[in-house]
Amino acid sequence: MRYFAHSSENKEKPWQTINEHLSKTAQISSNYAKKFNAGDFGYTCGMFHDLGKYSYEFQRKLQGEVINVDHSAAGAREVVKLYGETLGKLMAYAIAGHHSGLTNHGTDASTEGTLTSRLYSSVIKDYSAYKNEFDFESNKTILNLPVKAVDKDYIGFT
Repeated sequence: MRYFAHSSENKEKPWQTINEHLSKTAQISSNYAKKFNAGDFGYTCGMFHDLGKYSYEFQRKLQGEVINVDHSAAGAREVVKLYGETLGKLMAYAIAGHHSGLTNHGTDASTEGTLTSRLYSSVIKDYSAYKNEFDFESNKTILNLPVKAVDKDYIGFT
């Protein structure tokens, strides 16, 4: 199955695949973030920002079905798994908020509207099809950031 990020009403213009969209967005994000020495950070956020579009439900939405699909929380969830509770959550704010803006962190008891509630929501649809196109785990890069990590797990910054 081909997965798409954006549809087009113009029959002359092809639909954009998620793979193409993520790659282009990552490059653009990297270029912006290089201005403050965080190009790798921007690139990573760009690559993860729309992973939820790999869900069957989002693909149905592109076909015209009127359904609500949270597509940005999936990438936020994956970046936390890959980069940990500190650096991962820092990126998760940007990824989860790329349409709605930054949210409060919240607590484990938060039920909606916070980063915590979105990261651990059970309503995030299965987006695992991204693994057929990307292998983030084996291609994980150590991010070159304008701050220094205290240790390899990014528990804190200096």
